[in-house]
Amino acid sequence: MSDGFIGHPLFTGRYFAEVVRPAIGAGAARAGRDPAAVQVAAMVICCVADDEEQARAEAAAQIAFYAAPRTYSTCVEVAGFAAAGEQIRAAFAARDYEAMTRAVPDEMVSAMAAAGTPGQVAEQLAAFGEYADHVIVYPATFGMRQARSHQVAQDVLAAGAPR
Repeated sequence: MSDGFIGHPLFTGRYFAEVVRPAIGAGAARAGRDPAAVQVAAMVICCVADDEEQARAEAAAQIAFYAAPRTYSTCVEVAGFAAAGEQIRAAFAARDYEAMTRAVPDEMVSAMAAAGTPGQVAEQLAAFGEYADHVIVYPATFGMRQARSHQVAQDVLAAGAPR
């Protein structure tokens, strides 16, 4: 039994509630410990831009990158996005990275990321705190040029991301 747990970037509130917390509870019971003593951190894909659509598309690309391996299909399925996961994997097999991103529905971005304008991202990050004791921001980088990746990291911090 550990003192803490850091979730994968594809974990959603539903995944934490249906999989992570029950597993921590079962482990704590076996160890004779209080499950509340185990700190849980959500690692949240994050992308900030003045253009909300740009930020959401960049977050979708990062989600697609992680959802492409079948290894993470359980995370995607528990979140309710099994069909999108299949489309992402098919696009990945074809090496069609644009199709991978297009296969990520807007609802999946909302469930798995904090993306949008600075104010929207600050609100979304606060919402992730409802199911985790700590929020770790993970600036999106997949498919970005280095300068944009650095800008996203700076904008995430400026948006009020936890430090």
